[in-house]
Amino acid sequence: MLASMPTWNNQQHVHYIDSGGHAHELWYSDGGGWFHNDITHLAGADGFPAAQNSHIVGYASPWNREQHVIYLDSTQGHVHELWYSDGGGWKHNDLSQLAGATNNFTGQGTGLNGYVTSWNKEQHVDYVGDDGWIYELWYSDNDGWKVNNLGRLAAGTTNDAILTIDGYATEWNNQQHVNYHETRNTDGSGPANELWYSDGGGWQLNNLTHLAGADNFPVAKSSPIDGYTTPWNKQQHLNYIDVNGYAHELWYSDGGGWKHNDLTNLAGAQAFPAAPGSPLDGYATPWNNEQHVNYVDGNGHVHELWYSDGGGWNHNDLTQLAGAQNSPAVPGSPLDSYVSPWNNQQHVNYIDGQGHIHELMYSDGGGWKHNDLTQAAGAQSYPAASGSPLDGYVT
Repeated sequence: MLASMPTWNNQQHVHYIDSGGHAHELWYSDGGGWFHNDITHLAGADGFPAAQNSHIVGYASPWNREQHVIYLDSTQGHVHELWYSDGGGWKHNDLSQLAGATNNFTGQGTGLNGYVTSWNKEQHVDYVGDDGWIYELWYSDNDGWKVNNLGRLAAGTTNDAILTIDGYATEWNNQQHVNYHETRNTDGSGPANELWYSDGGGWQLNNLTHLAGADNFPVAKSSPIDGYTTPWNKQQHLNYIDVNGYAHELWYSDGGGWKHNDLTNLAGAQAFPAAPGSPLDGYATPWNNEQHVNYVDGNGHVHELWYSDGGGWNHNDLTQLAGAQNSPAVPGSPLDSYVSPWNNQQHVNYIDGQGHIHELMYSDGGGWKHNDLTQAAGAQSYPAASGSPLDGYVT
């Protein structure tokens, strides 16, 4: 969720999948602390478990105070939604069926992404089909769920070797951005590309790596990509990891177009590269105009490259700062971050070797601290499955 979007009840929500394919929620309120819900069961979706390699995506739609958790099922490759409203509780939808997209099955092991466009009150869920094309399931109040083949709509797009995808909206110009990377080189690395939409121009394609002059710094085959915005200066930021474990940024400003930064070098973090296959997550803190890019090293430590206007790019070992050395991220753990703007806090979540969800949280008064959220919520009997995804948001 964009940090600039309104919240309505000051709650936090972190989602994962258990070994039975059920989606679970750890949620926090100031008055009650951390709680646990099996939202698959609450939504009556026990017959539609998540696939073993499913991603999970969560987002809120503030205009109607609803929550949405998206995953891929284990049998048909359909996209499913568990959604919550204050009056109706948790419910279940087969979005592929509702959108008439049952022939556009989701590719195994590919990305899944969701975001909202608040100016027109729409929801957008993106995935890669078995045919290699990027599809969008999108919802509007007037038309319900529909499907688009974004690759075909963006003239000139190919469907070659698409790996992970990521998407976001730029609220200041009413645009949508869906990013992906592909394998073109012998080592499996390749460029980061963008499918972007404007009301006047429809869907278009950009090779962001080439536009930024970063052809010599391709995205590693095992790297995720992650995008976010900084609304105070109307910039876009797309992060990835290269073959050396260095974090890079492709960033856009209206006056300067796309440019490239080697964030690891700029932050002086060459001695702390990302582990092969490390997750990656970036976000902005609008109350202090800072940027944050997180990854995991070979020891399971979470690292942060962070930027301030006065100090440039800097490096922190968040695991060490939070005193969480005895609770490292398990190899292959996902990484997810969000901010709670009502109290100016940052939250970075990961999974340990027992399937427990952990949080590294920052407040101005207390610095970085560590919480075992699974234990805090009393959810020890419902651990995350090995390889579970992770996604969080605030309401």
